[in-house]
Amino acid sequence: MSKQLEPTKVSDALRSRMEHRPPRERMRAVVLLQPRSTGAGQRRRLSREERRKLAEAHIEWFTARLPEIDRILNETGGRRLAERPDALGSLPVETNPDGILALSASDAVKAILEDQPVQLVS
Repeated sequence: MSKQLEPTKVSDALRSRMEHRPPRERMRAVVLLQPRSTGAGQRRRLSREERRKLAEAHIEWFTARLPEIDRILNETGGRRLAERPDALGSLPVETNPDGILALSASDAVKAILEDQPVQLVS
């Protein structure tokens, strides 16, 4: 990897995995998109309808960032693993270490985490 990772954006676990992978090997990650600034915090509890509208507004905001994410993924041979981000701005992707590097340089990205499978403990 010739460029530098944005250290505050890439989780330690993912950075460690990247160091031990061939540059073209694909890996899964979760991209957390940069949220919009909402100003001061809420002083009162929102109604169910207000929360629903707020979640929809967040999804619209995050969805508007997809062209930049898609451009980066296309340039690095990656792809999205979900049609759109969720209300919290998380978007699973599959790309190579160069793709993670390019995503970490984007202003649309807040953080990148290792995508780990969840296993039930019985």
